[in-house]
Amino acid sequence: RLRTRVLGSSDADAASKTLFNIASAARRAMGTDTDGTPLFPSGSRTGHYRLSESVTTDVERSADLATLGSSAQDPDEAMALLRAALDLIESEPMANALSGYTWWEAEGHGARVAAVAVNAACKLAVLAVSAQLFDLAYWGLAQARLVDPYSEAISRSAMQVAAAAGDADQFRREWRECQRRIDELDPGGSPSPRTERLYGELSQRLFAHVSPGRED
Repeated sequence: RLRTRVLGSSDADAASKTLFNIASAARRAMGTDTDGTPLFPSGSRTGHYRLSESVTTDVERSADLATLGSSAQDPDEAMALLRAALDLIESEPMANALSGYTWWEAEGHGARVAAVAVNAACKLAVLAVSAQLFDLAYWGLAQARLVDPYSEAISRSAMQVAAAAGDADQFRREWRECQRRIDELDPGGSPSPRTERLYGELSQRLFAHVSPGRED
């Protein structure tokens, strides 16, 4: 994998000296930890390179926080951890990478990050609604949408938040946005039966006391 990164292709091999020089440059650039140990240690005798355990990424931290939040028993603690996980999302991952990062999707990192973000946001929304913190619920879903803008799970959760808040206008907007996103992704397509059923169920509750002429 390191050879592929250096060469930009898996169709050729890199000379040992080339890899050594690239690794040395990366080692100098990354520096050392507080004990003076290189963050990118020298390769093993078999040529195996591995980053120091001190090196982490926002992706890993977000996933760890989301896992802790999902297992926390106290609702306030769970919300704090899930919020911290989602707060690490600043934009679509790799959105500004012009080239050299095809491995991000090829190795499944993109899908895993999306799953973590969507699950964390949906769980946060449930807890936030229970605490009547509707703005927090919407914020978490908006953060997850930066990673997976076409997620129907987020749309379903957003409709549930709007229905719980009694916000009929927002509920309609979320449904229309869901339809728009699906059509953008798959022209002529429609939301899944699960999403349509949820819309129908929530509509009956939300518009129970609204005149039929106002529902759309």
